[in-house]
Amino acid sequence: MTGYFLDELARFCAETTYEALPEKAVHQAKRAILDLLGCALGGIRMGCHRGVTKYVERLGGRPEARVWSIGARVPAPHAALANGSTAHHLELDDGHLESASHPGISVIPAALATAETVVTTGQDLILSIVLGYEVCIRFGLATGLGIREHGLHGPGLMGPLGAAAAASRLLGMGERQIGAALATAGSLLPVAPYESFVEGTPSKDLYGGWAGFSGIIAAELARRGMDGPHRFLEGKRSVGTLLLHGSVPETRELLHGLGSPCLIENIYFKPFAASRAVQPAVSGILRLKSEHGFTAEVVESVHVQIYPFSAELSADSSLDTPVSARLSIPYAVATAILTDGLWPEAFLPEALGNETTLALASRVTVTSADRYGKESTGARSSVVTVVLSDGRVLSTEVVHSKWDRHVPASDRELSEKFHRLAGGGAASEGAAALESAVWRLEQLSDAGALVNIICDIGGQI
Repeated sequence: MTGYFLDELARFCAETTYEALPEKAVHQAKRAILDLLGCALGGIRMGCHRGVTKYVERLGGRPEARVWSIGARVPAPHAALANGSTAHHLELDDGHLESASHPGISVIPAALATAETVVTTGQDLILSIVLGYEVCIRFGLATGLGIREHGLHGPGLMGPLGAAAAASRLLGMGERQIGAALATAGSLLPVAPYESFVEGTPSKDLYGGWAGFSGIIAAELARRGMDGPHRFLEGKRSVGTLLLHGSVPETRELLHGLGSPCLIENIYFKPFAASRAVQPAVSGILRLKSEHGFTAEVVESVHVQIYPFSAELSADSSLDTPVSARLSIPYAVATAILTDGLWPEAFLPEALGNETTLALASRVTVTSADRYGKESTGARSSVVTVVLSDGRVLSTEVVHSKWDRHVPASDRELSEKFHRLAGGGAASEGAAALESAVWRLEQLSDAGALVNIICDIGGQI
């Protein structure tokens, strides 16, 4: 291994074939696609980011790829921007815990938009997505501690590299051009402050769309001779120096085990429409409710001890906006007690103002549990304790949240989530056809067939 971090990733992307992918990675890619498309359809159903959609439609341009909610053809980067932003809003897209990344929202919209511009088989699409996840997660593993220290939001900062990798492979680029695409994407990374999430601004959702937008542009420019800094991570004035104060690990260490296993195999899926920081608390309260059968009326108080970063985010959150509310542990726990879940509808304005939910949330307290660690790779765990009106005190520790990779979602559970987000009525038949196409994606001669079905459903919602 003699090249820089980006060069070695480019070589891996150029040399890896579909046939070389582990069966588990192929299956996980299909699960990730189904999950992301469910998030997108749920976002369309709830009217998320119509402003972005209207803007890219108004811009016009070369009709390359479609905006899923309206079917309009726009330039591929613009389609990825609109589709990724819409899908990210619900906070239900996948993630990788150790790298604090959300690869799906960055990689899949970019891959599908690019797939509409070239002849792409289902196997091509799967391969590009597996590679995009690998690049995105590897970057997150390399820089995650620095990203957290500087108060940045990982998905926005890491995503463009993954999107560029997926787009480059679909465009048939070789090692040198893929390296140029990754370097160019790396030189254009957004700062992505976490404050946008805490303050609850809609621009936070652009972190999903912007990654695809900039990643595709980087790939297309690399095809035309553009290049960027290949010492992107290791250089004296590099991103690595900025984020890690010059203490960048050796490239060999950062790329240990590259592709074996593929890192897409280690992602988690979300059962609850909130920040990953909230998931342990919701997992705990629902476990206690399932085991003991209590109702909201008999809950005197709930106390959540949770890893420090989660407690900090919850304390800084506000119920004034749906975005920031997705960081609130008291609101999430109260909603879960009342509804046995935490779906996107819980963050509509009328739900955020529900007096019963707010009254119950006022009886939920949160404290920081330092034993779980403050680092981005520390334990993301919690202890949830409920005091009932009959004097019983119930408690459980959640080491791994529901659907984390240690307790993964089944295919059936992901299917149920997908159909719930897609909605019923006229969209049901299309959703069933889309799911069927995803599960047999490796057999499709034209991956663009997925987009045809997505747009049909989007027009019916």
